[in-house]
Amino acid sequence: MSGINGGELAEDAARLLRRGIDELRDLLGEQWSVQVEEAPGQAGDLGYDALIGIEGPDSHGSALMAAVPDPTPARLERELLPRVSLIRRFRPDAAAVVVAPWISPRAREMLSGWGCGYIDLTGNISFRMNRPAVVIQAQGATRDPRPRAIGHKRGLSGARAGRLVRALVDVQPPYRAGELAEATGLSPAYVSRLLDVLQEEGLIRRRGRGVVNVDWEALVRLRASETTLLKSGRFSGFLASNGTDRFIDWLRGQCELHAELAVTGPLAALQLAPVTIGGQVMLYASANAATTIANSRDLFSVAQGADVLLLQPPDMAVFVGRRGVDGLPHVALSQLALDCLSGPGRLPHTGEAVLDHMRSHEKTWRLPNLNALEWPRSQP
Repeated sequence: MSGINGGELAEDAARLLRRGIDELRDLLGEQWSVQVEEAPGQAGDLGYDALIGIEGPDSHGSALMAAVPDPTPARLERELLPRVSLIRRFRPDAAAVVVAPWISPRAREMLSGWGCGYIDLTGNISFRMNRPAVVIQAQGATRDPRPRAIGHKRGLSGARAGRLVRALVDVQPPYRAGELAEATGLSPAYVSRLLDVLQEEGLIRRRGRGVVNVDWEALVRLRASETTLLKSGRFSGFLASNGTDRFIDWLRGQCELHAELAVTGPLAALQLAPVTIGGQVMLYASANAATTIANSRDLFSVAQGADVLLLQPPDMAVFVGRRGVDGLPHVALSQLALDCLSGPGRLPHTGEAVLDHMRSHEKTWRLPNLNALEWPRSQP
């Protein structure tokens, strides 16, 4: 669990550890005593950086703290997990706590699953002790606030990342970076770099040069957290003068447009999660289809109160894997989950229901190989 494997802590890790201890003091308040019983360097290679004594009004306990300046999920699994059993063996009654500048939601989930607490400097905190009885939970930043150097890790925003995410989610591995690049029309260099990031985040596993496992649900959540469905200037709002049911009936009859549109949002989710009620009719539509639909006599352009939204596709990949549902083309399940989770209002709640359906029916929607995935060939 040690932030530095043996010896004295590096200066940045030592500073981080001190700030974590100070944060713990502030959280517990003046009636509690928080003292360093084993200073950095004294723990040797027992898996932690400092032993902290915590004394409450009527009892005393201990916490083993480790400073981890860059706690990526892969690093935690590689360096921390093997030490957890060692800590439990030598200090079974002590709380284990990781201190970091920022800990991602996925890394926090992993730490909680291992029974480890955490304190990050943005306010994400999970600290639990049996004696004295202490439970502290707090929510901080959901994204890393630290500026990143040019060329450092890439996020999952942007059309190219969206293509790769869709391929990884929709198709069961194994496959190689070159095969993913060929299937998605992305450059091999870009795919390789982003796969490195996803591996470090613990979202994929590779054996040799091949991807052998994808945590598709976590990947969908991360991608959704870095995108926004209704970006300014990328959609148009309309009011259906005769009601949305009449508009949908009209749309079913426009068969020549069906190749250029796809239903997403509440209407698409309703087919999978009947608990979904109401909401706007959301459609991805090509420029040609959007013009024809917008000129329909049933629709009036409005700035507010729209019940029909025409979405400009950020990339033609949103049409990949469309499903025919009740006479209309709907987006693929993975695209629907991404759209709902990144949407406004109650759409993220709807997205959770879509994920539940996907989890229960994974064998029916994940494709067996990349050859089954028909992808646009043009670069986004």
